[in-house]
Amino acid sequence: MHPFENEGFELGPEVTACLVDWEQRSARRRGITAFPFVDELLELEASTQGLSLDGKVLARFIRRLDAEAKSEVRKGIQKKRNQSPWKQALESAHSSWFRIYSELCRRQDPSAYLEDCRARISQDWTLALPVAKDLERKKNYAQASGLCAAALCSFLRLPQGEKWELRKNLLAGSYRMNGEGNTPLQNLLQIWGRSARALQEEEVAVAARLQADLLKDWRNWDKAIAAFRRIPQPGFSALGECLFARWRELVATRSVDSDADRPEKPHWVHALADAAREGEGTRHSISVWLRQWLQAIERDGATLRQSEAALVRLSLDLDRAQWLSRVSPTMVRLLAYNRSYDRTLDASRKKWLKRLGIFSLVPELLAFWRRNARHLVPDPAAARGADYRDCADWVQALRELNPASCEDLLRQWSVTQQRRRNLWRALQAKGLSMSSGNRRC
Repeated sequence: MHPFENEGFELGPEVTACLVDWEQRSARRRGITAFPFVDELLELEASTQGLSLDGKVLARFIRRLDAEAKSEVRKGIQKKRNQSPWKQALESAHSSWFRIYSELCRRQDPSAYLEDCRARISQDWTLALPVAKDLERKKNYAQASGLCAAALCSFLRLPQGEKWELRKNLLAGSYRMNGEGNTPLQNLLQIWGRSARALQEEEVAVAARLQADLLKDWRNWDKAIAAFRRIPQPGFSALGECLFARWRELVATRSVDSDADRPEKPHWVHALADAAREGEGTRHSISVWLRQWLQAIERDGATLRQSEAALVRLSLDLDRAQWLSRVSPTMVRLLAYNRSYDRTLDASRKKWLKRLGIFSLVPELLAFWRRNARHLVPDPAAARGADYRDCADWVQALRELNPASCEDLLRQWSVTQQRRRNLWRALQAKGLSMSSGNRRC
């Protein structure tokens, strides 16, 4: 069996550098020039199945060649690009050999560089940017627009033939987005917008600008709402409403942690986003909406559990739940455990909760928790193995919030859960269980 038959083996930078240096010394003694030497390196890699040399070391070696040697390498690759093993080495846009060849062409043969970039956009969307810039410079706006659309499909890894609609779908928050935006993607959207405007496709131009603005600022509600307000009205109101609905869904989904069951829609973050868009004059209406929402989700235990994640986020956002911590520190610890946090998104929600006077609902929210905490206590029958610590923690929080409800729950459990000895041990460890079969808080 070949040593690399089942798994690839990439030589590290130090080993690759030593190998290149050794082979280069041998090539000099044999009078071999730049391209035949590079050709030998690829032949070595290709002949040893599964072996790959460190791409950064190879690229650094090429960069250090003089201009004449670089030209020789480029021309040599172009001459053999349709022959094995160069054909296979250059097929992938992510191949270190393609990147080396692409960089040589970028400096020495721009037309070939752009042609190769264009052919591989489906593999690497970033290759669209130099092509789009060139098309815009040549005022070939129709091709530039089409190319930008294809690049975004590549970015989103859509199946071949499937289209992404700039005016209906939101790029911000995509599963492939990270950090605080993506400058190449913003540049691509800006080229698309300018090209669309040159083609008098004003709606596409407006959508492209909005998409570019939201890439960086979707978490910051003030900046995002400002971007929506820049949409010319009333001509593009339908576009604005469509993409605002997408943004509202994005911030609501990212704000609320939910596992299998998603909160009922719409929940309070949707309403808060609508109110923020309308401005501080909506204080009364958002307060009324929240009261109605709280009434709706406590109709029954199933509805409450389905909306638990949204309720938890609201409770934590209001004054960092200090109002709840003063009554039940255990409950706040349970609610905050394992929750995701996004500093900018969290700050935006809290800012608008304060601006719209939602802190006035704290007494009502506390009363809500006192009435309903019992419905969120985990069912001992659903515990993993014999570990009932989570159940005991929730019962402790219930005792802090509503001692009478806690007593009633334990009285019920003394009948239905009597045989779960480890449950009662966990409760006793927190001082929640009395002996003699009459279990009380």
